[in-house]
Amino acid sequence: MIDFYKKQVLVLGLGRSGAAACRLLKVKGAAVVGWDQKEEEDLSREALSLREEGVSLKLGGQPKDLVGATDILVVSPGLPLSLPVFKEARERGIPIISEIELAYQFMGDHPLVAVTGTNGKTTVTTLIGAILKKAGCQVEVAGNIGIPLSKIITRLRPETIVVAEISSFQLETILDFRPKISIILNLSPDHLDRHPTEDDYLRAKARIFLNQGEDDFCILNKDDPLVCSLKEEPKAKIIFFSKEEMEEGIFLKEKKIVRRLSNREEEIFDIREIGIPGHHNLENVLAACGALMLLGIEKEAIRQTLREFKGLKHRLELVGEQKGVRFVNDSKATNVDATLRALEAIDSPIALIAGGQDKGSSLSPLKKVIREKVEALILMGQAKERFARELT
Repeated sequence: MIDFYKKQVLVLGLGRSGAAACRLLKVKGAAVVGWDQKEEEDLSREALSLREEGVSLKLGGQPKDLVGATDILVVSPGLPLSLPVFKEARERGIPIISEIELAYQFMGDHPLVAVTGTNGKTTVTTLIGAILKKAGCQVEVAGNIGIPLSKIITRLRPETIVVAEISSFQLETILDFRPKISIILNLSPDHLDRHPTEDDYLRAKARIFLNQGEDDFCILNKDDPLVCSLKEEPKAKIIFFSKEEMEEGIFLKEKKIVRRLSNREEEIFDIREIGIPGHHNLENVLAACGALMLLGIEKEAIRQTLREFKGLKHRLELVGEQKGVRFVNDSKATNVDATLRALEAIDSPIALIAGGQDKGSSLSPLKKVIREKVEALILMGQAKERFARELT
């Protein structure tokens, strides 16, 4: 583990996670410099107030000029590791860690459930947290979900369970990060504007079980070929989930969610009572149930929450209906696989509004479902011209 006391720590990026990292480091006795490419007038009030708490702010310019006086570098997930500042740090032998690694260094023995995957991370993280609360557990839900992991560290109680959404960017720079339970929901090409190849993306995701041992658990999607390609890597005990019956794991059987471990079968829930829409959300529910059963949560808390949980905003969210037309907001579907799952979940005919930032992924998987179900395609943003060429 890293000793931060009286160390010179440079935090790159002063968004939510960077600001939270600065504050945690100050509490733990480090000398902290925070850098951001934005000028002062463009920074949030949360970031600017760091000065009053003893953090030295360096704005604009080249962060590599600050590396010489640094013992440890903490990087925000939005910064690619190809930047010159990271090359400079590596050449000097300076540790480069993510904000989640920083938080983990101070997490102690608290059980950590870490959720990653291409799609469904926020839903599963939120669902696990909601069921734990229903069961009367002390729980903190954080990570890539919008609450930095560093922000919750000082309020952890001895009995707190931590549930964290983790992105590939955050996993790139972990050192000791070790969840008690890791979950990989699904994998499909994404963020190819950041990761040079699909394999680089998969390798980043697989780092979630890098430090797990035989006493830990790894929950994997048996129905996803790319997830299954990683099954030889974890040292942790693997628990599979699937929409098909298996010899062991969490699976669907005759419209029921069933757990079968060590030749003992237990029925958990009837899927016809699930409150969250979308066939793909069955995978999310199966993964969540796997983690909750490992944590010893009673079935009744799981059942009650699954009936009540209606999903999250911007994820197959019904925002209104007029003259028989339903308006569904699925704007969190920012990759091909998520868009495909949404289109499969909705009855045709569909008018699809799509576009935005081009991540470089192949659009081929969308062609068939668009041809069969989409009557009007409205394109916008940076990607609209490529989308028009390849989808129409």
